[in-house]
Amino acid sequence: MFNLKNLTNWLAEVLVGAQGGKYVTPDTAIKYPPIWYAVNKIAGHVGQLPLVLHRRMPDERGSEVASSHPAYKLLKLAPNDWQTPIVFKELLTSHALLWGNAYAYIRYQGSRPVELIPLYPGRTAPQVVAGVKGFIHLPETIDDPILKYLRPSEQNYVAMDDDEVLHLPGLGFDGFAGKSLWKVASDSWAIGLESDNRIKNGFQKGFKAAMLLEAPPEAFRKEEDARQFIKDFNDYHSGSDNADKVGLLTRGIKANVTQMNSQEAQMVEHRRYQRQDAALWFLLESILGDDSSVSYNSLEQKNLAYLSNCLMRWLVKWEEECNRKLLTAGSDRYYFKFNVSALLRADHKTTIETLSLGINSRIYSPNEAREKLDMNPYDGGDSYENPAITPGQTGITEEEESEDDQQEEEQQQQDEQRPSDRFRPIVSHMIGVEMNRLAAIAKKDDALTKAVAFYEKWSDTLRNAFVQAGMIEHVVDTHCEDAVELMLTAAKEEAKFGDWLAEHAASVTARQCAIDAICADQDMYSGA
Repeated sequence: MFNLKNLTNWLAEVLVGAQGGKYVTPDTAIKYPPIWYAVNKIAGHVGQLPLVLHRRMPDERGSEVASSHPAYKLLKLAPNDWQTPIVFKELLTSHALLWGNAYAYIRYQGSRPVELIPLYPGRTAPQVVAGVKGFIHLPETIDDPILKYLRPSEQNYVAMDDDEVLHLPGLGFDGFAGKSLWKVASDSWAIGLESDNRIKNGFQKGFKAAMLLEAPPEAFRKEEDARQFIKDFNDYHSGSDNADKVGLLTRGIKANVTQMNSQEAQMVEHRRYQRQDAALWFLLESILGDDSSVSYNSLEQKNLAYLSNCLMRWLVKWEEECNRKLLTAGSDRYYFKFNVSALLRADHKTTIETLSLGINSRIYSPNEAREKLDMNPYDGGDSYENPAITPGQTGITEEEESEDDQQEEEQQQQDEQRPSDRFRPIVSHMIGVEMNRLAAIAKKDDALTKAVAFYEKWSDTLRNAFVQAGMIEHVVDTHCEDAVELMLTAAKEEAKFGDWLAEHAASVTARQCAIDAICADQDMYSGA
């Protein structure tokens, strides 16, 4: 619990570390490549993923983007006068990663949030007074943006209520603030930094040559002669233009190529371990420079593991805190949600196949799929139809299609009062699938045998679908028996059964007759 009386001492500890302690500060830690990589990766992805405000539809089915809400504009267009959303989210996430906490002052106009002002975490902290949580901030200069809207106290700090601060805490034990990672991991990071410094000092002060020339005592009478020999040797062999040249050593001189010693090999292994250690602090499964990391079958699977094991906790914290602080209390009509599809986007071929499957399953409309590919919509692309079973795709002339449409319309008018009409959608869907299977069989050798075998298995699938919908089971047997009999008759009369079967499968009339026959049998067997 924080007390205003020891505010000065507490802020001093925040800024310089615990009394008597020695820490790797965020400014020094970020100079270590694995830390720079981890913070940039996580904060960068949080920044680039869109955080969108949604409005639930009145019928509780689906949602729409709430672009007119003031909170939407803060995280989609401009959080303040000098930052874009990606810069703002990246900054706060980097604060949360290193300091364990990220803060932003929420400026209101009435009840509308109109600006988010980031607060430096080293000068900001939560406080609990009389059981009420709030925040204190110590401005660094008179130009601190928050001083435009809030007046400091006599102790030069600014006090804010809980609902005035967007707070993203890391892992902590008191329920109010997260632990500063740069303090917790200070000893571990210091080892990595010291290793880099040791290598740096070795390059600056030490001597390490790729080759040493060993000359007998009588080879050179003067030091100047030896220096000139080395200069001539380097001039002749150095540079890419002199690669693979034949060399000649005279005067009994021998060339000794230096090898990596055990201490240097241990240093290389130690640096690899330090990269793995840095990745653990940020919950990353792999980090650049570590060749022993986990491998995945695809980039999509690798990103999915990264999203689940590392990034998702930060995305959820952003969503929940924005829901709690930027939306009206007690209202569940609006909610913030990150769009992670950009991170999980696969290669172009896999993306097309996935969208095609979504269209065929009537999850997406064609225009929704085109929108995900940044393509413009087209007329008629908003319907949720499966193009694989939509009647009238191939093998029909415009005159036949017009005649079939007219017959279908007349038949539908005649059947308006049939009880089986409520089963017509499932019957239409299953017959469409059946005809597609027959079209595929028509291209194979011995199509008749394969078509008869197909109906032996298809009857079970059809029976399960119809019975679950509440239909009479016997209609399946009648339909399959009639279909097999029709094919056997056609095989006797048609010279090329495969061509007939392909034409039959593509015929709108054939599909409609099958649908009508099943519905009629349903009415008959149910006594309608």
